[in-house]
Amino acid sequence: MPEQKSPVHWYLASVESGATHALCEHMDLRYADASLNRGALDTQEETIPVSLHSIRFQGPFRWLQDGQLSEVGAAACASLPGLYLWTVPLSAGHLVYYVGETGRPFAARFAEHAKHWLSGRYEICDPRKFALGERHPIWPGAFGRQRKTPAECEVAIGGFEPEVRDLERQIRIFLGPIVCERRVRCRIEAGLARHLFDQPGLIGQFQSPEVRYVRRRKDELPFECAFSSDAGVLGLPAKLEV
Repeated sequence: MPEQKSPVHWYLASVESGATHALCEHMDLRYADASLNRGALDTQEETIPVSLHSIRFQGPFRWLQDGQLSEVGAAACASLPGLYLWTVPLSAGHLVYYVGETGRPFAARFAEHAKHWLSGRYEICDPRKFALGERHPIWPGAFGRQRKTPAECEVAIGGFEPEVRDLERQIRIFLGPIVCERRVRCRIEAGLARHLFDQPGLIGQFQSPEVRYVRRRKDELPFECAFSSDAGVLGLPAKLEV
């Protein structure tokens, strides 16, 4: 049976500075005990119009093949910014493993993801259980509570080559282009991630309890975002208030 979710520290945070955003995108995943995380260091205000935003997730795309960007780098929207989903295909649909966002071209972001992945800095899960929608880490990577140093990751990754290649074959990416203010993008990302985390069964249990997102502050007005996708994504809401 999949492991039960441990408590997650969802929190309200102020908008980050551009420099902080760039550094955190380079660091990648935003875990609860990371020394730097999105939205933790700045109090800059942005004006967010209250309106209905819309994102259509295109895909699924293969991510890597033989260590190189595959279909995701050649996608028609690869030059655009937006939200993205890491998923694993199941018989009922695509199960989301991670929700992310970027203000840079998707192709550039996923090239960076590939660099960290191939250097052992990302969590590696048991591929057989991953294919069933169960998250069982066998290597913690350089982020999270049990994180390793970059040097330890470089040494260890060679021992996980079969698992890494297996996971690369399984992972599918959905790209959701949206051109908007960064604050809007981050709020949509956080709202969607939280929605998935709160779902019962495999959908909620497949989400990491350690990733930290930047949700709407108490002084911000909510807005809605509509979602759709080219293929079935489990738990994807038609519309969500964020």
